[in-house]
Amino acid sequence: MNFDMRHLDPSLANEKQFTHKFMLREDSTNELMTESLRFAFMEVARFNKPKDECKTFEERFLYIMKNLPTFVEKPELWDDDPYFDEMVQEAEFASMTLDEKIQYAYAMKAKRDYKNTIDFAREQGEEAGFAEGLEKGKVEVAKRMLADGLKPDLISKFTGLTEEHIAAL
Repeated sequence: MNFDMRHLDPSLANEKQFTHKFMLREDSTNELMTESLRFAFMEVARFNKPKDECKTFEERFLYIMKNLPTFVEKPELWDDDPYFDEMVQEAEFASMTLDEKIQYAYAMKAKRDYKNTIDFAREQGEEAGFAEGLEKGKVEVAKRMLADGLKPDLISKFTGLTEEHIAAL
């Protein structure tokens, strides 16, 4: 990322181009080795745009890469792209001591365990609530069917309630 690519070709002296992409070719035949292997070089040191002028993903990425070592605290980044927030979090983790990383790992495990516990309880509650609501709905339908004079065996067939339950209504 500390490359200066302007020496390769005068056309690369473009002050707005900071990323250069290359592919592998055979020297003698100029045959492309593969479409899937590419190299990207970023001229981070030449990038000097202020944060508020960074509009594209590439500009934002270059801004973060150049300024990451100077951040004293986590900066407010671009709300429309959570990638940059995650990038800063990864950098914060990488700069921690081994003890801090261990403490962080324990804290994240506890947080995930807590979230999973809450999610499981919510799921169970939703299932129980759904089952209870379904049962109440069946009872209400059975009551209306009884009021319309339908026979208990027919009501049982359509609601799934037992004839004893229907008789108790």
